[in-house]
Amino acid sequence: MTSWSVEIRTINIFLPPIRLKSWVIVRRIASVSAELFSRGDAARAALSVFYETFNDLDVYIEDTAEGYDKIFARLLSRALDGKIAIDRVFPLGERGIVIDAARANVGQTSTRVSVYIVDGDLYLLAGEKVALPNNLIVLPRYCIENFLFDKESLLQILDEADAINDIGTLEQALDYEGWIGALSVALRPLFCIFAVSHSLSSGIKTVKNGSRSVCKDAFGNIDQAKVAGLFNQIHTELSALHGVVVVESLLKKVENRVMASECFATKYVSGKDFVLPLLFLRLRSISKSKASHINFKIRLANKCNTDSFSHVASKIKFAMAA
Repeated sequence: MTSWSVEIRTINIFLPPIRLKSWVIVRRIASVSAELFSRGDAARAALSVFYETFNDLDVYIEDTAEGYDKIFARLLSRALDGKIAIDRVFPLGERGIVIDAARANVGQTSTRVSVYIVDGDLYLLAGEKVALPNNLIVLPRYCIENFLFDKESLLQILDEADAINDIGTLEQALDYEGWIGALSVALRPLFCIFAVSHSLSSGIKTVKNGSRSVCKDAFGNIDQAKVAGLFNQIHTELSALHGVVVVESLLKKVENRVMASECFATKYVSGKDFVLPLLFLRLRSISKSKASHINFKIRLANKCNTDSFSHVASKIKFAMAA
């Protein structure tokens, strides 16, 4: 008898007699069963069995933090126009774990479709280090947070939180185009040197320095001096380890990977560690909202334009049709 069947039997013992015709009750049983079952990597990978009634396919992701499965499910469901049912996605852990799970699934004879999604991360600039399986989707932006923000959805949230100012006043205060443009210019050299460090597997702290390392004020603006200082620090450390010639050569390769048609901050800068924390500061300075970061993210997932997520949606449609 497998471990998960034992869990199910245990749950059944403590459930009162119910009529399973109620969809809400069935959904609650799946949720409770899954929560009790989700202990350890192997258990998380098998959680999908509890949701086969509610999902047309199984989607596995990296992020295990609270709320991220909901954010992913909302974005996917909206991008797919509700035509493919995705009630819940299943976090597995770090990128390598998801890739290993995808490889293990290749060639399986099951009729149930499984899709694995990982962040674009610094690999978008540095390049992938290993060949990836065909059932794996790499986000075309740094991480899921990079799909959550656009001008219109941000203005909607500001308008809902502000009882005094009209939308025009809020738009002027937000200055989205000016702010995101300045962010792109300021953080481009920093994330390029981050990508070089990543490519060299240097172990030097890069993205985890976070937004505080470059933040100027309570409006989420960038301190150019801080950016320059962090860039020079990492460049010096890398040069000491690998030589200036190697570092400069890799910087050129990274720069050549940048797509000029894309907004740099939206695509290549970590939404989780840089863009959204700075954006939240800006929103709070305008609306005085005290909502938590995860609440902001879930609201954005319900409002944001999903056109940028169409690449992921198309991959899922192709997997379902195969």
